[in-house]
Amino acid sequence: MNKYATERIGTKTGEKIKKVISSQDSYLDYYDVVYKSIVNNQPIAVTAEDGINVMRIIEAAIKSSNEPKVIALL
Repeated sequence: MNKYATERIGTKTGEKIKKVISSQDSYLDYYDVVYKSIVNNQPIAVTAEDGINVMRIIEAAIKSSNEPKVIALL
């Protein structure tokens, strides 16, 4: 059974919304890796800093789209 999500795409003439098939994955695998990392005192593959950097990139992409210019990542 496919699960669907809504994807919003900003365009010059407005916003388009379309239905897309979402991933069949769940967060259970992620939390299992986090648990094993804690129990075995090992580093996790994706760090909090990685997540923060992804958010900065996404925010810069949105800002660049709204203000048609290149946004520097600091």
